[in-house]
Amino acid sequence: MAESSLNSSVDQTYTEIVVVRHGETYWNAERKIQGHIDVELNDAGRQQAVRVITDPDLRERHLGDMQGLVYQEASKIRPIAYKAFLSNRTDVDIPGGGESLDKLYDRCTSALQRIGDKMIGERVVVVTHGGAVRS
Repeated sequence: MAESSLNSSVDQTYTEIVVVRHGETYWNAERKIQGHIDVELNDAGRQQAVRVITDPDLRERHLGDMQGLVYQEASKIRPIAYKAFLSNRTDVDIPGGGESLDKLYDRCTSALQRIGDKMIGERVVVVTHGGAVRS
């Protein structure tokens, strides 16, 4: 679809934001916990992705000392952090420098608000991480 066709269907009085998850990374394929670590997209991820906009506030949730660990080893090596990660409590920070779900939510909604305010009348596609999408 031509760009002009996309923009003509958007009401010029508001901003439409479409949020999707980033393409597959090497660590996604290896089932490693990423968190804030900026892991490169693998070949499959590059085929899935089109870079549209970047904002550091749309990064994944910071998962502290668990970042880079495989899920099975995280539960053994960092049991307290892993328990906090699995908790349904939104106000619990992940031990080792990680952030709570509330902090993730605040960070991501603030970024989306900034984008919406800046791009009034435009269609915006934001590619981000699973945690950011769920927040």
